Amino acid sequence: MSSREHFWHYLLLILILLAGFVGFVYFKQSPSFRFFSLFGSILGYIVWGVWHHFVEGRLTWSVITEYLLLGLVVLATASLLLFPF
Repeated sequence: MSSREHFWHYLLLILILLAGFVGFVYFKQSPSFRFFSLFGSILGYIVWGVWHHFVEGRLTWSVITEYLLLGLVVLATASLLLFPF
């Protein structure tokens, strides 16, 4: 994969995460909307990671598992912060 293709891949990742951050900040009065904004950006992150590694020809089950587990850890941590017991 060329440097130019990497640039566009990572620009897309930055836009996905930026959209999640903007949604998280914009919906500061609604924990539910903040959660869904976060969930959407995490889902985008997972899909992006799987797609990126597929295009590079390096997609394995361990890569998929890594992206899923990292997404779940971030989602669980944020959920505990948004909806404390």
